[in-house]
Amino acid sequence: MNRTLDLSVLDAIVREYTEAQSPVTQVLIIVIGVVFVGELLGAALLTKSNSVRIFATGIFAVHPWVAWPLSPVLHKGLQHFLASVLFALLYGIPVEKHWNWKAYSAFIIVTGYATIVSGTASLWLFSDSQLAFYGASGIIYALAGYSFTHFTLEHDDMDLVEKVALFFGVIALVSVVFDIVTGPYFTPEWINGGHLSGFVIGGLAGYFGPNECNDQARSETCTMHPHQQIQN
Repeated sequence: MNRTLDLSVLDAIVREYTEAQSPVTQVLIIVIGVVFVGELLGAALLTKSNSVRIFATGIFAVHPWVAWPLSPVLHKGLQHFLASVLFALLYGIPVEKHWNWKAYSAFIIVTGYATIVSGTASLWLFSDSQLAFYGASGIIYALAGYSFTHFTLEHDDMDLVEKVALFFGVIALVSVVFDIVTGPYFTPEWINGGHLSGFVIGGLAGYFGPNECNDQARSETCTMHPHQQIQN
């Protein structure tokens, strides 16, 4: 019976994810996918080892005017790419329901570049080598931070997808704290500035940001945070 219950819960989670309207998240996934295909082609044509990582890192030295604008959606390999797609969907679909599309698009874009700047700065502090910082993990951690603060404060009757995002948001917080306290201190491997800044930005947006819902069916049930309520 427990197995039947588990399967029914899993089925409900999958159904909520697949039925949700998340156009901005879908566009983000498409952009990440298109850029990764370009990386695969570039690695095949321009590197002897067909290494996506070598291509992605090397393009910062050869064509920085291409690399830096694309840096939030570049990836170092298939595993890195698949992880970004998975967690962008896992967090992005439930988070997008709480924004209008313009605000959510701006959040994704600003967070993407802000975390790249932060990650590059953390490398610059502790490394003399060529700076090449890239990946969508800053955006992912921002969505995780938003899930951690917003879903716990907004309402008690969370959707299943929101509970999933909150669960992994807690894991993301643990990973950020673990990096800070375990070292190796004052080295390029110490703190991932993109992860840390992403979680902080997302967490602040989740706590202080407006509560705007994209889903019309929930438009009457979305609540404001206690600090956002205005007394008549």
